[in-house]
Amino acid sequence: MRLQPLLTSSAVIDLGVVLQDLVELCQSPLVLGAPEVGRATLAVSHATAVLSRATTGEEADAEDIQEQVREALARSREAVAAARHCVERSRAARDLALDLTATSIRLRQPRSPITDVPPLLRAWTTRRYATVACPACQRPCVVHYEYRFMEGLAARDLQCPHGACEGRLTYYIPVNASGVSVIVGR
Repeated sequence: MRLQPLLTSSAVIDLGVVLQDLVELCQSPLVLGAPEVGRATLAVSHATAVLSRATTGEEADAEDIQEQVREALARSREAVAAARHCVERSRAARDLALDLTATSIRLRQPRSPITDVPPLLRAWTTRRYATVACPACQRPCVVHYEYRFMEGLAARDLQCPHGACEGRLTYYIPVNASGVSVIVGR
């Protein structure tokens, strides 16, 4: 009569825990291309194969089989720990790169009152310069204004910038325009 090797359930539980750790690691996009994760996968596969051989009873010496299972599980735990350390190093390097990039972008921003406007709104601000002729003196004038979003047009009555002229310009500009000015044109 041949005796089957005696394995405790702790080896199966340990393998389940190591396998779960490996699955959690593999879900992170930071493990792509990391050789440590490949080594951990191979070590867990080896531990699974040793445990499978132990349950089929291919080996005759129960103590030898249990020692092989313990060694395979220890190697797989070490490999998964190394892979986890690799992922943490990768995460730290990625966070540092993001911080450095954000700092670089922040330092390149101009230092002026314009920076008081949030960058998204500043990006959507449109400046317009329109050359028109004063109806009274027929000299050129430039209407300057800024707006963020076109909410409609409205007629604005503007003073001619030429000192001797008392004429008024009627010009259609966006309702939400800001910084409206009329300057002498060329």
